[in-house]
Amino acid sequence: MALIKTTSPLSPAPPPARDRLLDELRAVDAATRGCAAAALGSRGDAHAELLDAWDTEPDATVRLRLLTALATHPDEQVTQRLAQALRGADTVRRTELVDVLRELPGNAPAVVVLLDDPDPDLRIYALNALRMVPTPQALARVAQLLWDDPHVNVCGVAIEWLAEVGTPTQLPALHAVRARFPGVEFIGFAVDLAVARIGGHD
Repeated sequence: MALIKTTSPLSPAPPPARDRLLDELRAVDAATRGCAAAALGSRGDAHAELLDAWDTEPDATVRLRLLTALATHPDEQVTQRLAQALRGADTVRRTELVDVLRELPGNAPAVVVLLDDPDPDLRIYALNALRMVPTPQALARVAQLLWDDPHVNVCGVAIEWLAEVGTPTQLPALHAVRARFPGVEFIGFAVDLAVARIGGHD
């Protein structure tokens, strides 16, 4: 009698690479999560998932890999969400965000709006994030801080910012902030340095 040929059940197809990597992004092992972040960054099609993972990731090394992955293929949505994340982040995470935002050439529109936030610490972090992208919009808004920001430390950082990338157009604002804080020695010193670097005359 001829043997009846039986067929074994088909093995389930492996999940698509993207789905597998997203699963690994939630793995218990930090190294696995970090490798998944790097792989997803190279794909460029998982921005939302990478951002969500960064929000809750406890491991600093993995968070760095997540942010590096996001910076690989940045777009306006990524930049906007990273900038907005500065509002609720703790000091460590704010520093991480500033580091990556500095590397995103189109960050100015998303970050400049933070200079209107009532939290002076957030305004300072925003200034630091803008240091590498002195666009005309950023220059104008930073100069405006010297005219009207009530917090002396914010003004001090803004002066340092203009000392690095300012132009003669911002000289009136520098002189104005000195007049606003006449008894604050470090403001006067910072203004002198900024004016000298820009090439004006005190």
